[in-house]
Amino acid sequence: MAIASTSAFADFGVGGQIGFTAGPYYSNFMSATIRSDENPWCLSVDAWPFGNTAAVTADNWFIVKPLSNPVSWYAFWGISANVGWNDFMVGTGARIGAGLDWFILDKRQVELFCQACWNPYVALRHGDDWDCILRPLNFPLSTGARYWFR
Repeated sequence: MAIASTSAFADFGVGGQIGFTAGPYYSNFMSATIRSDENPWCLSVDAWPFGNTAAVTADNWFIVKPLSNPVSWYAFWGISANVGWNDFMVGTGARIGAGLDWFILDKRQVELFCQACWNPYVALRHGDDWDCILRPLNFPLSTGARYWFR
């Protein structure tokens, strides 16, 4: 909904990222991501290739500052929601982080980026019984690329 409310004339960046979660809950993930130049929200859908979990994240880029002509840094806050299906699990968490992005090509059509964040979360899981999962030390790090439709 955050992306849908932008102008019909907005530029959109669509791409993917790969990453891992550092800390005691190590895991790898892959994501599809979309961002608009007229909206501070960046959305991604994450999947774990060797797991049974998927997640959605929404990050609000509240600071975007240039470091040099094609390179900028950004800071964001956001929210994550995840679901698991072998043992039913649903969870949510807050996100705060920072990253670098680098636009390449003549018309800045390709954005390369890397980012890190702190994403503590809580979840409910149902296996044989209901369990509450609390993960305060969850640090996703990722890198990826988006192609901009200008």
